[in-house]
Amino acid sequence: MTSTPPSDLLYPTCAQCKGIGLPAVPDWQFDMEDELGFDVLKALLLAHGGREVYLSKLQIDDPNQCERARAWMFSRFGHGKILIPLGPLSHSNRVAWTIYAMLRDGASLAAAARAAGVHSRAVSRHKKRLQDFGALPVPQSIITGEPHK
Repeated sequence: MTSTPPSDLLYPTCAQCKGIGLPAVPDWQFDMEDELGFDVLKALLLAHGGREVYLSKLQIDDPNQCERARAWMFSRFGHGKILIPLGPLSHSNRVAWTIYAMLRDGASLAAAARAAGVHSRAVSRHKKRLQDFGALPVPQSIITGEPHK
């Protein structure tokens, strides 16, 4: 475990968050991801996530991804201020997704802990939650009550 959060945590999509039982992502973020793609949603969340923004009609010929997202939001919500939650890009979701991806690919608890910048006990808790949710397989010995070899 380090005192600084790792910068190379993975970025889960809204669908991936839902698939492993992570906290709810706003419905509009699912819709934006479906209509414009995850890269556009990611650009918006990296630029404005966790902040309040003012939506207005954009007059641009060749918008970048973030501006495309803001134009999409304007068409859905109209003028005004809106708080943009981090959704799938929140630190806790990125840590959980990184742990899931590593465990799914066969990494050890210690390796997943190092990659996510957390203690191995936190990885154990995530693993148990993922197994209870059905996102990771439960070893057969646990299901049948046989001693672990």
